[in-house]
Amino acid sequence: MKIVLYGPERRIGAWRGDKIIDLNRALASYLREQRGDTNAQAHADERIPQRLERFIALGAAALEDPDRAIQHVLGTLTSVLSTSTSSVW
Repeated sequence: MKIVLYGPERRIGAWRGDKIIDLNRALASYLREQRGDTNAQAHADERIPQRLERFIALGAAALEDPDRAIQHVLGTLTSVLSTSTSSVW
């Protein structure tokens, strides 16, 4: 996994193939949709911060959740693309 900064807010993402996945948003989605977490965004903010400085400060703890979040997002994209009748996103 390659960690990148992207966009005007310089958010943390993971570069996978031809996609950049926002790690914070991906984890929030995973927590909400797979774990039923009603406070998913707050928990994602604690576990995978949006800003590089906090991400680095967390050290190894910040690396525990990205793979699960990425797989969730990629699985969701695959599911949506295979059932979608429109090719426009």
